[in-house]
Amino acid sequence: MNPWRRLGEFDALIAGGALLVMLLVPLLEIVLRPLFGSGIDNAPVLVQHCGLLLAMFGALLAERGLHLSALGAGFTASANPLVRNSAVVFGKASAAVLCGMLAQASWTFVATEMEMPRDIAYGIAGWMFEIAMPLGFALLGLKLASRITPNLAGRIVLALALPAAGYVFAQHFDGSTLPVWPFALWLTLILFCGAPIFAVLGGLALALFWSEGQPLASVPLSHYQITVNPSLPALPLFTLAGLLFARTGAAARLGEVFTAAFGSGVAGTAIAAAVLCSFFTAFTGGSGVTILALGGLLLPLLTKAGFPEQRGISLVTSASALGVLLAPSVPLIMYAIIARVPINTMFLAGVLPAVLMVACLLLVGGYLRRGGIATVNREKEPKSKSLGSALWVAKWELLAPVVAIGSLVSGIATPTESAALTAMYALLTQSIAHRELDWPHFRTTLGARPDQLPRRCRHSRPGHRLGAVGAAQQVRLPHCPQSVPATGRGLDGNLRGHRRPRPAAPARSHRLRRRSGALWRDFPGQYRDGLSLPAGRYEHLFRLGDVRQADPLRCCCRIAGGVRHVHRRADHFGLALAGDMVAKNGRFLRLTV
Repeated sequence: MNPWRRLGEFDALIAGGALLVMLLVPLLEIVLRPLFGSGIDNAPVLVQHCGLLLAMFGALLAERGLHLSALGAGFTASANPLVRNSAVVFGKASAAVLCGMLAQASWTFVATEMEMPRDIAYGIAGWMFEIAMPLGFALLGLKLASRITPNLAGRIVLALALPAAGYVFAQHFDGSTLPVWPFALWLTLILFCGAPIFAVLGGLALALFWSEGQPLASVPLSHYQITVNPSLPALPLFTLAGLLFARTGAAARLGEVFTAAFGSGVAGTAIAAAVLCSFFTAFTGGSGVTILALGGLLLPLLTKAGFPEQRGISLVTSASALGVLLAPSVPLIMYAIIARVPINTMFLAGVLPAVLMVACLLLVGGYLRRGGIATVNREKEPKSKSLGSALWVAKWELLAPVVAIGSLVSGIATPTESAALTAMYALLTQSIAHRELDWPHFRTTLGARPDQLPRRCRHSRPGHRLGAVGAAQQVRLPHCPQSVPATGRGLDGNLRGHRRPRPAAPARSHRLRRRSGALWRDFPGQYRDGLSLPAGRYEHLFRLGDVRQADPLRCCCRIAGGVRHVHRRADHFGLALAGDMVAKNGRFLRLTV
């Protein structure tokens, strides 16, 4: 890789390294504590401060992938080009100024800490971690300002001027009393102009302290105290465990278990889909990841059972939101932190409401009724696995909740150590037991942008290849189970015997643009940056700019083309689909856009 490009990805390296330290230190603490009576010096505080590094450089990583959270399109989606462009410029410029203000307040706090340094562990001072706050906000301001104009000179000027203006303003008026209503109007306006939510909330905090004449260093102090909360490191570690399961064949194995347990009829398939989605959301932490990981697997099963397509989509999307009350769900942990409730108590308290919500969805939602369900001929269906064999194949995934909750409830581990233990369990089972994860794959998971895909993946069984689609991080999309096994194509991103993929013929691609363009436009915009598809029959150059918002489940099952070649031009990226790669074994090629 180009060394300059690698230098530009320092945020991924630092964020990934911090997450790796957060994973290894609690595990070493679990091992060393019984053997020597003590483990790593001040290990919990060290892990908490690594969480601060992960938060700040993870924000830089999200900005590089254009994934900073915003309220919505707002004025940036206006049909009027003047309104749209003005909103984009105003929102990004205001966010850059606010980042400069937050950087100044953070530097004031860090400078105070440097005067009276605190030792974290092994001679490492606390300000060495805290310096990430002013540095992170300053770099965010530079990046946001540089996106206002494509002109290089203009980008340099704006990247330096806007954050500096915010820095000077905050420094000059620090400790002064200013009215809050101008800031409230400004922040409300930029919120609808697409400014990142963190900048709006940070600006609101600054405005409230200005209205009381308080020092602005109180804002980064509060930020620091929240970030180094003792229970907070459990969030990224449990999320890492869920993503490791989501990017391998764990979803398909769990699907076979629940299908075998509840049957393949209408009621059995509906119950299996609802329970599986809820169970999987508990690990992935969000319904969007569950929809991507399980949608391509469950929707064909529901359709085969007789459910209409729209009804099956509604069941999968609704059930994916119900697992947030099951341990070790991220929202459950966040609520426990904010409400100051013990995490193990929250884990136990969420079980009954989660079961009740799943039951209400199936009963009140009418998914168990046969009304509107098509009659399906069951004689030609292949026999599914027995419950015993399905349980044996998915034994490692089914034991994951036992590891997560058992280590916490039994008192063997703290919440952070339990999360690290679960993440390591996911890593070992998926890499050693199933051989679906290797070190390069895991390394990219630690510090990759949401729109990046790993270059290769190992597999244990044909038909359970999962493609990656990023929304906050890398996840995988299971292929549709209708693919029938057969060819000897390679699994490492290229066909065996071919040194380089042959580009698609431009003339044929042009002829098929109208024919297959609708399939690409159906793919949802928030997942367009990264995509892996099964090899198929279409050959076409798709423009990323043509993507429209649509239902992810329908389009995941409708797109039949396989990625054969990445077409790059100055004005857009494109994907070339080649017709000579017929998918008979459900295997995938890799694509990084």
